Amino acid sequence: DSNTMKIKTHHNQVKEVRELKENGFLIEPLDDLFKDEIRDLGRQLGLPQELVQRQPFPGPGLAIRIICSSPSITQAMPQVEQAEIDNFLQTRGFTELKAQLLPVRSVGVGGDERSHLAVLAVQQEDMGANQLAELVHIVPGHFRSAINRVIYALGPSPIERFTLTETHLTRDARSQLREADAIVFQAMRTWGLLEKVSQFPVVLLPLSFHEPGMRTIVLRPVRTSTFMTVQAMLPGRDLPDEFLYECATNILQKVSGISQVFLDLTNKPPATTEWE
Repeated sequence: DSNTMKIKTHHNQVKEVRELKENGFLIEPLDDLFKDEIRDLGRQLGLPQELVQRQPFPGPGLAIRIICSSPSITQAMPQVEQAEIDNFLQTRGFTELKAQLLPVRSVGVGGDERSHLAVLAVQQEDMGANQLAELVHIVPGHFRSAINRVIYALGPSPIERFTLTETHLTRDARSQLREADAIVFQAMRTWGLLEKVSQFPVVLLPLSFHEPGMRTIVLRPVRTSTFMTVQAMLPGRDLPDEFLYECATNILQKVSGISQVFLDLTNKPPATTEWE
């Protein structure tokens, strides 16, 4: 319906694009088709499978996956207290879990509306897929008006101490994300996962969990048949643990200035596939 369409296509419907379309300067013969329908069309046309299964890529490119920041860390502080989060997780049996609200907001969806809410980072060794799935179900469900995304630390740096790194669409930020993205897709080829994962955004956050001035990467593998809803792919259930930790280790070792790597655990809804 029209509301769903509005949520689905917001990345590309900026003012400049709308003006080009209204003046007849932009021709989009596939404008009414979504990603799954494009793939069906490719199969009907007899295109090679490696082309049909290529990862969907946002119109604005990797820029949509760089979360920028101002010098002030208070501008995006969550509308819920850390102590409230800690108490809730304790009462639900997550007694050894470290959880940290981040001063970062991402786009989500609930019903026919978009949300722009806080992100919760969690850390604990050897968490199973069932625990992760329960965690990502209960947290956004309970804190419906405050949190729409949960991410799980794959790297060793503690998540409780962090600093904000001023981030814009500069060459260094773009280079960090390109390098991390290349590492992930090379690993997907090596592990034979390109056809198993529907889409795999790699996101750059303006936070350092090590020395000041560094940034963080979030891995966002999802699977779906329609792209209207998506299921986050969890370690040990949907993707090999070794694959995810190989990606995280290579990013931390090979991409200069990256302090931590997270896995996005959140389905759509409540979180959109992309972060912005």
